[in-house]
Amino acid sequence: MRTGASPSPTPDARRRTGALALVLAVAGLVALSSAAVAQRRGDGERLDYLNERLRIPESDRFSEGAYIESGVGLTFGVDRRLSYYPGNYEEAAGQFEEAVRRYRYKADIWVFLSRAYFYMKAPERARQALVRAGQLMPDLEDRLWGPLVRGLEWEIRVRANSQQVQADFYTSDQGEFLSLFRLYRFLADTAGAAEVVRAADQHAVQMVARARMVSAESRKAYARQAQSWLTLADSLRLELAGMGGYPPDPPQQQSEEGEPVAEQDVEESERLRVLQLKIDYYRAEPDEYRELFKGYLAGGRTTAAAAVLDAVDREIGRLRIQASVAPNVQVEAEIEDDSEALQAMRQEFRQTLDAGIAAGAGP
Repeated sequence: MRTGASPSPTPDARRRTGALALVLAVAGLVALSSAAVAQRRGDGERLDYLNERLRIPESDRFSEGAYIESGVGLTFGVDRRLSYYPGNYEEAAGQFEEAVRRYRYKADIWVFLSRAYFYMKAPERARQALVRAGQLMPDLEDRLWGPLVRGLEWEIRVRANSQQVQADFYTSDQGEFLSLFRLYRFLADTAGAAEVVRAADQHAVQMVARARMVSAESRKAYARQAQSWLTLADSLRLELAGMGGYPPDPPQQQSEEGEPVAEQDVEESERLRVLQLKIDYYRAEPDEYRELFKGYLAGGRTTAAAAVLDAVDREIGRLRIQASVAPNVQVEAEIEDDSEALQAMRQEFRQTLDAGIAAGAGP
């Protein structure tokens, strides 16, 4: 062997080198293909939505001089941190809502408001804040508001995937199922939402099966759980239909003796469905919120009734943002009156639900 000459590669080494080259080539093609698909879909750039150090540009409509003279900058640097402190998200959102009323063209306040809503598990309100900011400051749409919305949607998709794993393998908590469904609804993912409904149905079927295998005392507990899961699934079916999806058929409900349960009043069910759709997608009157809430309670659908509170919350949030950009003081006062009326209604609903839970927990 000549000194300094490289040894000839063995056949095995050549095969390994060839295989590695093939893997790298395939990976490169996949990356190029993914990039091309993203470009065709117009996904565009997205910003790291939760990056606290993200540089927020100022809008051309923002007046730095008026902002500094107001003195708000002296306290706002402290207030902004509330959006990252667990347990203070609603307080943070309230302060940011007040700040955007006074300084509607200060871009970073809108970002902090959106993040506060996100941590409150209100992603739709978080997106609405960014969309509203984009309407007020269109000069930042391409480099800030649009990419931030896509970053928010990416965060929600990551959380939905993680929560789906939890729902599939680790939890049977109805609150987790409802939360997961809301994430899919935010993403307009009707297929994912339908799977949550099917999973809720499956839990109900499992509870019925267990009820038939245990003593009479335990059977009642399983029967109540089965009915609770069916109620949740029924509520989600209505929402899924409102999203334009195709809800899966409910399972054949069985009584403890194995006979089919009597069908619900079709007319009443349709009335509640129409009310739910109006509240979800149109402008409903306060009396319609109350009518839907009472209708769900009368049918024993406490989970659906509790969801009406969420709808009232969303409307209150919408009114707050609307008030922040009202054209004059009179219009703002009228919007605030509507918001206060809804807040009183929400408190009334909450007390009614709490009283029902307390009564159910009694001897």
